[in-house]
Amino acid sequence: MTKTNWIWLIPIVLLAILPACSGGESTIDTFAIYTAAANTVQAELTNAAVLTPSSTATEMPTETPTPTPEFTATLEFSPTPQATATTGQLLDMADFVGQSVADQTTFTPGTAFRVVWTLRNVGPTEWTNLYSIKFLSGDQMSAAAAVPLTQNVKYNESAEVGVDFITPATLGAKTSNWCLYNASNQCFYPFFIQIVVVDASASTATPTITITPTP
Repeated sequence: MTKTNWIWLIPIVLLAILPACSGGESTIDTFAIYTAAANTVQAELTNAAVLTPSSTATEMPTETPTPTPEFTATLEFSPTPQATATTGQLLDMADFVGQSVADQTTFTPGTAFRVVWTLRNVGPTEWTNLYSIKFLSGDQMSAAAAVPLTQNVKYNESAEVGVDFITPATLGAKTSNWCLYNASNQCFYPFFIQIVVVDASASTATPTITITPTP
């Protein structure tokens, strides 16, 4: 039996002996006995409370939530360039028919010559006098920078356009690049002429044959 259990027996024992004492003369003060018993019980309970360790709830550490990084997606859109229909590139078309001076023709320096190109219209647009051929690059050889067409040219018709040249003083192959332009000043059909400038004395000299007698 534990110490706490026998404390509760004190009131019971007192209650058992009080009737026995009530029959005779007794100097025992019943109220004093109850008061002493109650004080004894209270004192024992206080001691028991002091000696008995109280269970203390252990405070659990509070988990601090880890902040979730926020990602901001930045979408960049680059505008796609729109294709612009160019009349000269899509509708104006030509075909080469011929030229009056063949490529690789030889000339001496300072020679004037004329080249006539024949071009056929194979597109749906009609060529007018606003169309022209223009020098692009290479050897211009004193020619005009641009020569306009002198007639309207419908589909499947041909036009002749001529350019006057003068060969330079320098010798060698000379290439002159040209292009057919439409009314919007757009080049849509390039072509060229290539000639060779040679030394005048070399082209006209007569070879001399020397015969050496055999002894």
